[in-house]
Amino acid sequence: GEGNLGCAVVLGPDHAQEGFAEDARNFRLLTRVRSGETLRYLAGAGWDRSGQFADAAAWAAHVADRAARLRDPIRVTVSAE
Repeated sequence: GEGNLGCAVVLGPDHAQEGFAEDARNFRLLTRVRSGETLRYLAGAGWDRSGQFADAAAWAAHVADRAARLRDPIRVTVSAE
């Protein structure tokens, strides 16, 4: 009766999901990161009663769009010309 909540974590293109782990209070996505390396990721949540996402398919489409943007970011070049 209170709606549905969706959560997502999207890893950047340099990292792959290697598994999951959980305990009584936490869920973890596992990936490898070398010392000094930057880990890029997006994390978010959506609620179907917020008006932004009508259903699970709309949430999945939003997450897929954000993942595509993370894999292929906009590139801007500034020139003095």
